[in-house]
Amino acid sequence: MTLISRLEQAEAGSRELDAEITRILKPKWWAQLLHEAAMPCGAPEDLQALGAREFVRYRKQYWFTQSLDAAMSLVPEGCMWNLGGNPVGGFASAGLFGACIWQGIDQIHGEAPTPALALCIASLKAAGYE
Repeated sequence: MTLISRLEQAEAGSRELDAEITRILKPKWWAQLLHEAAMPCGAPEDLQALGAREFVRYRKQYWFTQSLDAAMSLVPEGCMWNLGGNPVGGFASAGLFGACIWQGIDQIHGEAPTPALALCIASLKAAGYE
C-alpha cells in the first residue's frame, strides 16, 4: 500500500505516517534525525533504545499529519494552496476536508478527515508521489 493510500484511509494523523513523510519528502531532515538518534547525547536515554524510526516519531516538530502548520511546510515551493471543508459537501466530500494545490494551471486535490491529512495528501501528489 502506498503512503498516499495509507493517508487517504487514515482517520487521524500518526507518528508512523509522519516518519514516512519525513523520510520521503524531507530526506535531509531524515538523515539528521538518524544521525541524532545514533549519538549518545542525541536523544533522551529512554528513546535511544527504541531506534531511529521510533525516535523520529517522538520529534514534535515533524508532526505533519497532526499539525496544519507542519503540513504547510510540505507544499512545494512557489505553489498556491487552499483548504476547505463542509460537513454536507461542497469543497470536499461530506464530512471531509479538501486541500487544493495549484501548480501553474494544474490542480492537485487531497481529501481527508482532518485539514493536516488533506494537505499532506495534496502535497505528496504535487511532489509526484503516487
